[in-house]
Amino acid sequence: MAVDYLHRLLVSGKPAGVRAFRDAIYRAYPRTIAGETWTEIAPFSFAGLYELAPAARRVERDIPDDPYDLSAWLVRTVGGERAEIRYQMHTRNLKLIDFLRPLAPALPRLTFTLSTLCFDDSSVASYRLHGRSEQKWRLPEHRFDFHWERARKKFRLPGYDPDEEAEHWVEQEMLAEAFSHWDEAGRVRRGRAPRRYRWWNEMPLRDLDTERKLCLAEMGFVLDESAATTRSQPKRKRVGI
Repeated sequence: MAVDYLHRLLVSGKPAGVRAFRDAIYRAYPRTIAGETWTEIAPFSFAGLYELAPAARRVERDIPDDPYDLSAWLVRTVGGERAEIRYQMHTRNLKLIDFLRPLAPALPRLTFTLSTLCFDDSSVASYRLHGRSEQKWRLPEHRFDFHWERARKKFRLPGYDPDEEAEHWVEQEMLAEAFSHWDEAGRVRRGRAPRRYRWWNEMPLRDLDTERKLCLAEMGFVLDESAATTRSQPKRKRVGI
């Protein structure tokens, strides 16, 4: 049974370092199915990650397929001396934190902030990695209940029956809280609320439904090619004994 995760990742550091990371993790490669060829884009590629951090092979020996529903935002300069780039992605049976643990020491001048939602149990965990340093924070259960109580009022839910729109809203609120956890204290001291990023204004690439259809089409094409090859082979004559 597949376990699905939604990840939000922010990579920050000196502008030159962030831009170098953006270029190194990016992949564009040709893909051909059933005689049709196109260029597939992966702004965050596991192939790029494995080149940056060969120790990732201790997590998975073979390079995993690239993430699904993958969005990337432009590099943004913060305060003139720092920059950041953001990614959002969906993985199946892969926890992104496992791959960031070897990546962060390989790029010690960058800071990685990750929040992950597990769709199976609605748990949310957030991490901050810098070099070999790692901090973790898990959204408390009472905050899960808090956001659901807000959703019931916002969407005027009569009871505890599931509601898809309300569930999506709760997930977004939990992820926003987890992501802002690391800078909340500093911003409160400066009299400003934690910043909320826009995670919906970039077109996702490699959406899961399309990848499923392409996989089925590829399998069908391979089976058809195999059947055609079998039919074209001359039949052997049976020799009586």
